[in-house]
Order: sequence, then structure tokens, then C-alpha cells
Amino acid sequence: MNAVLGIDLGTAKTCAGLVCDLKYSIVETPDGRQLINYVTLKESLKYGNFSKNSMRTGWNRTLYDSKILLQKSLDDRCWEENRARWPFETHQRKIKMDERILPPEEVMSMFLTKIKEISEQKFQTKINKAIITCPFSFNDSDRQSIIKSANLAGLEVARLLNDTTSACIDIAHKSKAENTFMVFNLGAYYLNLSICEVRNGHVRMIAAESYGHLGGEVMDQKMAIYICQKLKIQMTKKIFQALLIECEKAKISLSDCNKVDIQITSILEHDTDLEYSITRDEFDSINQDLFDSCLGRVKELLKKAKLDTKSICELFFVGGCSRIPKLKSILSQYFEKSINLTLNVSESVTHGAVILAGFLSGQNMITNNGSVHQEISSQSYELRVNCVDQEEFFKLVIPKYCKLPVEKDVFIAKKKIEWFELILFENNRIIWKNKMNFNSNVLFKLSLDLNGNIGLSASYIDSENNENEISLIKLEQIIKTEQYEATEQKDTDTIKEDLIKRINNLINYFSQKIHENYFRQQIHKLESLLKDLAVKDRKKIDEVEQELLVFDEQKNSAEKFFYVKEQITILKKKWCSLTENYIPATLSLKSLSDSLEFRNAADLYTKVLSCQNEFKLAFFTELNYKIIYRLYRKSEINYNCFKSITEEIERQKVQLDLYSLTQNIENNFKNKHLTKDDYERIVSKIKLLEQ
Repeated sequence: MNAVLGIDLGTAKTCAGLVCDLKYSIVETPDGRQLINYVTLKESLKYGNFSKNSMRTGWNRTLYDSKILLQKSLDDRCWEENRARWPFETHQRKIKMDERILPPEEVMSMFLTKIKEISEQKFQTKINKAIITCPFSFNDSDRQSIIKSANLAGLEVARLLNDTTSACIDIAHKSKAENTFMVFNLGAYYLNLSICEVRNGHVRMIAAESYGHLGGEVMDQKMAIYICQKLKIQMTKKIFQALLIECEKAKISLSDCNKVDIQITSILEHDTDLEYSITRDEFDSINQDLFDSCLGRVKELLKKAKLDTKSICELFFVGGCSRIPKLKSILSQYFEKSINLTLNVSESVTHGAVILAGFLSGQNMITNNGSVHQEISSQSYELRVNCVDQEEFFKLVIPKYCKLPVEKDVFIAKKKIEWFELILFENNRIIWKNKMNFNSNVLFKLSLDLNGNIGLSASYIDSENNENEISLIKLEQIIKTEQYEATEQKDTDTIKEDLIKRINNLINYFSQKIHENYFRQQIHKLESLLKDLAVKDRKKIDEVEQELLVFDEQKNSAEKFFYVKEQITILKKKWCSLTENYIPATLSLKSLSDSLEFRNAADLYTKVLSCQNEFKLAFFTELNYKIIYRLYRKSEINYNCFKSITEEIERQKVQLDLYSLTQNIENNFKNKHLTKDDYERIVSKIKLLEQ
């Protein structure tokens, strides 16, 4: 039997199965039909419920959330929030246990090894291939980490299947209806949303998204913090971990009853017990903002798919947290229809993976509905090919939601071009760059496979239109070794990305504190202001609006407001006379830059640093990266001068952005949109950024 295991690799639990005798069979583990993703590192590894229940005695040697640890694309704010609650230590996004440093891939491989061993024992067959699910939001680097984890466990990944797609396959397999569906999948950490169309048993994905920090674990944390505040308990990591486990149990029970008693014996000082009774209304109130966020994400996905609620024929609920009555009520009211609860909320994603695994292994079921499906890309990619020493470039673009697999190519004739600079972007962020020369015509190819993994290659094409295979293999080897090291290169682009990311994280934190209605009014005002400013500088406004479109694909309305606000502040300072000194400084800069001599750039930089702040700010915000980079490439300035100028540009721009942000915070504090504690906390974070 050529067995392919279907694995739903969840945050809290792992579920797996095989197709046997035309039916899928779920693997039974010591924890039931799912393996709890907890492991305690002692003399021998302890897994599942045994490990989870021993948290009170071995809490600092118990590992969990390996899927979150695995996600390299997780932003710094979410990482720090998770790190604060983990009982284990981390170092540079790896787990530190005694003197040992464990990569996340190694921890994840422990669970995959365990589920593989249990499956082989149950089905009495050797298993070396698997279909593994992952969140739609996982980028190429995250997906490579899953593949690496599986390989460490002795599994070849036949396919990486998006959670969003897997649930749709299960629907297509079980339902004879041919309609457009939405799947609302709320698990332990991720909210996975998908819209699909089923025709003749075939699944066509229309749109999908995954959002972290919105699932059951966040609800457990909110409940634990709420109880500690109510009981006025000084929270330690030991108390917090024990309380999280009890809060999870209470959350599950509150889906069926209106009140739950929480009790932990001998956990407080002097061996006293912790006791608290929590009601469903309290639970709903604690998590109301999270429920609102879930609804907001649903609205966003409908907007991206260019659909409305009437276009969705049925709404399916999947994931453990989809059992929460309040969520059912909110979504049912919004769509004005009842929710389809026919799917097994705990196993639907697993069923989809198992159905596809059976199809690929030749274990055909009674119907193969859903086995044929159209996958879409979760990220956007762009390969830019710059022709060095010539003002010419080519680019290959794979947009988000593009049908997979996909391949784009561009042929460049030799002419006089000797050197090419290749830059690969993922969601407008540089993930790889290299410089190389070719002695003949060249064909560049950018591709995405069904797993969502990037393919990047080049072929030499000679005059007889034949490929030079040796050169192609050599280039692929270069790409393979350098692709993921590119993020560590501290060039000007990555410096700029890091600074913007830090500011946006702070804005995101701040924006969560303010009421949504306030933003609707402000955004309307800002859109009007954009039109007014357009007469001042149409080209610059177009650039801001274009950036905003990209930004708005990933951010909520609150962040959109502050991003626009920052951009407008910069525009107003440039084109409106808000200060007496700024306009003269800008005009002086213009005449100065027009007569700028390349050889005097270093001296000019030194002189500007000694000028008044208004002039200094005007100079460095107007100074273009392209000018400095051109000077450096022409060897008019050395690397140290180039680096110091670019860093000063960013420092001055960040100071301007932080000044604008501080003004926003003060205004909202005065208007009572922020509490005093929130105001002081945010201001202290800004001061840290300024340093």
C-alpha cells in the first residue's frame, strides 16, 4: 500500500488520517482522535495530555505553540506578546532549554515523528509521505520550515495544503450543492477565512486569508488576566500557566452552559486555592473586541473578493472556537442566514487533507469530489531585473490570489548589457538580491508551485536558441544558498523596512485602543484633505495613494488612518507653510541640490549636520536614496559615507513620523479617546523608539 498520510498541523492539536477501504480513517492517539501539541523534555519525551497536565510541576520544561514559533514572518509585536506568556526561554526566535538551543523546526518534528509512529502502528504500514496543512498567510520561508520539520521526522511532503482549501475540499466531498461558500475557521491561534466556488465536484478558490492572534489561546489569556484582576492576584508564570489550562476548559464548557466554576488547589501563597465562577456573559464581554475583529476580517475578505453577503450561499463553521454561541450569533445576524453546522468542526481540515492524500495515493473513494481543486497564491511576488549601467529594468509579477501553479518569464537579449542586478520582492519586501553577469542572451523565470513555494531560475540562450544547462544549474545553486540569507543583509532597503515596521507596530498597538466610529469620521476628513493637497503636488499624492492601496491590503482601518495621517503630515510640511523656517529651507535645498557636485557630497553632508534643525530635516527628507546610491556606485563617496548618510536620512524621517504620531496621541488623550494609563504607556514606547 502506497500510503500518504493527511495531517492537519494545528497550533494546539495535530490530527491525521489515511484512506482505507474507500473511507477515511482518523488516527487514534492516547489523547483521542487528536494529539495535543505539548511535549515535556525530561529523560524521555512526554507528549500530549500527559505533558499538558504536568505543567504545574514541569512548566518550565514543557514546550508548546511550535507552529507559532515556526512562523518566521510573525511581526515583532506579536512575537513579544507570545514570548511574555511562554514558560520557556527563547533566544533569537529559537527555544533555549538549559544549555541547548532548539530550532522551531526540531520541536515541530517531534510532534510529526510521534503522529507518524502512531499511524504506522495503527495501519501496519510504512509511511514516508504526507500532505500537511498550513495557514494561508504562511509565506515561502514559513512553508520551507514546515517541509524541513517533516523531513526531520522522516516524511516527504507530497503537498502543502492551505487550511482554507482543505476545509473547502471537505465541503465539496460531502455536499452535492453547487454554490459559493464561505468557511469561517477559528482555531487556537489563527482565524482562517476562505471563499470558494464548487462546480461539478471541483473546488475553485476565490479568496482566502489567515489572521494570527485571534483564536482560542487569546481568549484564554484574556480570561486569565481578567480573573487575576478580579481576585487581585499577583500573577507569576506558574500561576498564569496553570490558570490558562483551566480557562481553556471553562471556555469549552461555556459553549454549553451559562456558568463554570474554576478551581486550582494550593496554587496561591500559603498553599491556598484559587476559586472563581465565570459566566457566559462575562466571557462574551471580555472577548467582545476579539469577536468584533473576527467580523471585521470577514467584511474585509468579502471586499477583496468583490462580493457581498447575498453572494454567499452558505456559511460553514470550522475549528474548535467556532462552537462559541456569541460568534454564531454575530455571524448569523450579519449574513442574515443560519450557519451550516454539518461539518465536524474539529476534523474538517483533516478530512480535506486525507481526501487529497487518498486521491494522490491511488486509494480512490466512492466520489473524488474536491480532489480536483484550483489553489491560489497567498503572497504577491515581483522579480526586478535591473540592467547595470543602463537606465532600463524588467520585472516579473505574480499577484496575490493568482491561480497556482504559475510561471512568468522574460527574455533579455545580450546587446551591451553585461551585469544584472536581480531583486526578489515578497509583498513589497526584499527577500533576495544578487548581482551577476551573463555572456549571452538570458531567460529569467519566476514561478510558484502548488505548495506556494518560489522558484527562481535563469537559462542562457545561445544564438541557436539552445539552453546552457551548466549555467542554469550553477545559478540555481547560487539562489538556493543565498535566498534566505538575504534578509540578514543590512542594506539601505532593509534598514528602511525595519524602521517602518517598528513604527507600524506601535501604531497598530495604539489604534486598537480607539473606537471604530472615530476613525470613520477621521478617514473621511483625510480623504477630503488628500484631494485638496492634490493641487499642490499631483505626482506626490498619486504616490501616497498608490502606497495606501498596497498598505490597505494588509492593515485595518485604524492603521490606515494613521498611515494616511503620517503621509499627509509629511506632505503638509513640504507643500504648505506650516512653519516659517521650513519653506525657505526647502527652497535653499532645491537650489543647493541643483548645483550639487558629486565630489563634494561628503563635505556637504558634514556641513548640513551643523545646520539648524529645520534645514537639516528638510535636507534629509528631500534627499533621495537614488542620488546617494548613484554616488556610491560611481565611487564618488565611500561605503562609510554612504552608510552614514542613509542612516541619517532614516533617522530624520523617523523623527518626523514619531513627532506626528506623538501629536496624534496627545490629541486623542485630550479628546478622551485614550485612558491615562494607555497614553503614558504609548508615550514611553515612543521615547524608546526615538533613542
